[in-house]
Amino acid sequence: MSRRTAEDSSNSIDNKVVKLLEKNPLGMTLPEMAGGIRQLKKIRTLRPFLAQAIRSGSVMPISQRAGHTVYRLVKYLGKR
Repeated sequence: MSRRTAEDSSNSIDNKVVKLLEKNPLGMTLPEMAGGIRQLKKIRTLRPFLAQAIRSGSVMPISQRAGHTVYRLVKYLGKR
């Protein structure tokens, strides 16, 4: 049972970032996810969630906007 709860908690970890990115198919930067460039505490708390989502393969960095990396859900990546 403890293994199952660990898996559930890992799923909820990427859900924060994935839920934000599902709302915007064009992708978002980390400050946009946090609600602004000055929201440093939120940026720091979202960073590990974003790293987990990248490791799981559901989110991918695609470009840069205003000096920040733009992240996008893999399911919204199409043919180029």
